[in-house]
Amino acid sequence: MHFDQFFATNRLKLQLFHFSQTITAYNALQRFAVFSESLYPQCFTWEKSSWKPYPTLKIKLIPWYVMSILLAGLNIVYLFIVVQEILSYEKDPEINIQSGILLLLTICVYSLDMVITALYVGKVNEICFVMGNFQGFRRILRKYGLPSRSEENFEQEYSPSLILLSRFAEYMESHISELRIDPVGGRSRSQGNAFSGV
Repeated sequence: MHFDQFFATNRLKLQLFHFSQTITAYNALQRFAVFSESLYPQCFTWEKSSWKPYPTLKIKLIPWYVMSILLAGLNIVYLFIVVQEILSYEKDPEINIQSGILLLLTICVYSLDMVITALYVGKVNEICFVMGNFQGFRRILRKYGLPSRSEENFEQEYSPSLILLSRFAEYMESHISELRIDPVGGRSRSQGNAFSGV
């Protein structure tokens, strides 16, 4: 029985080791692209047999274009709110320092997302070329036995981290409407009765 436990523990460690070798930013990008193809296709599609990227047909990108237009529309609305707040004589009492900073961060993230969208639209062939060469670079690293640590550093430096930043901004934006801080009392107006005991 002791041997069975030892074998099961080592087998689990071996499986976790092999699984951890596939957890990289590049593999995550591939898996996300495969997963999102069922929801809506991205600008480039991965060929499953060789993992070579190629541009997606324009007719399949209609949902992607709709989402990109909605993103641009939201960014324009937020810019309008900020410009109106800056130029207006009477300030909106619901926009305080915290929500203003969050609104500016949201505008910055959405603007970066719009730049990425424009790059995907205009440079999809170049992106597919770079991704294909990156795949070849990984094969060369494995073939000549270079340390896998350099491959991980290469992936970490060039991995797209804007996705996490945009998700954080969306999360904060959805929760800022619930939290209204009164600049005078320091309490939330939505929870004022709970603090006063009434």
